[in-house]
Amino acid sequence: MGLKERPFASSLLRVNSFEETLNNYKAAYFAVAILINRHAFVRDVGHFFKQDRWDGQLLLDMVAKYQASPEVLFQRFNVLTHDFSLEKVFFLRFIHDLDRNGFDIDKELHLNRRHQPHASGLNEHYCRRWLSLTLLGDLKKQQDSGAAKQQPSLLTGIQRAAFIDTNEEYLCIAMAKPGYPTVGRNVSVTLGVLLDDHTKRTIRFWNDPAIPYTQVNVTCERCALADCAERVVPPTAIQKRDERRRMQELLDKLTEK
Repeated sequence: MGLKERPFASSLLRVNSFEETLNNYKAAYFAVAILINRHAFVRDVGHFFKQDRWDGQLLLDMVAKYQASPEVLFQRFNVLTHDFSLEKVFFLRFIHDLDRNGFDIDKELHLNRRHQPHASGLNEHYCRRWLSLTLLGDLKKQQDSGAAKQQPSLLTGIQRAAFIDTNEEYLCIAMAKPGYPTVGRNVSVTLGVLLDDHTKRTIRFWNDPAIPYTQVNVTCERCALADCAERVVPPTAIQKRDERRRMQELLDKLTEK
């Protein structure tokens, strides 16, 4: 590829320059294109989308067929924009640190615009209703019970996620696996597609009754949903906003007097 300024490891242990980081991503996408043949993958994805019912096994079959990790497979979904005209798409990779039971987004990509599910950068608690996190929770339960030794360590799932603040709805497909990059961390990758008319025509199984429909938000701190069983911290950002609003109303009354 003729890339001069580049790192010598697949993981960026230290960011030395923007050019080096950009070249690392270019090389990664080029490698994925070599590993997974585009024409074959487009046929497989087209067959997957034509199903009337969600079938996670087809996704696992693609992983086996191309001998690819979930990250590589989901990165190859970049064919969606060109071959399926699905442009309102996002990708997320979550890391579950088992020692502190914390969740972090270490990679994300938004096409067309910045979509609602995204990294907050505020050290807040991501919504536990997201498919990305529920799959990681299921994987952790398997590991704790020892069931992962008898069951496949690669989990897949689907969700219709409706964001409370915007009423936008996404069809989310995710996979989770153990051991990233070493023991003590699990990883999930998620593909989300905005459910507009074109998506509904393209992905036939979008309205499969078996697909869970869930109201979600970005973080617990910024979610006003009452009686949320999955909430891990109070909605502090909402509380502060309401407090400022009440204070402004009191000041307005004083100035009127």
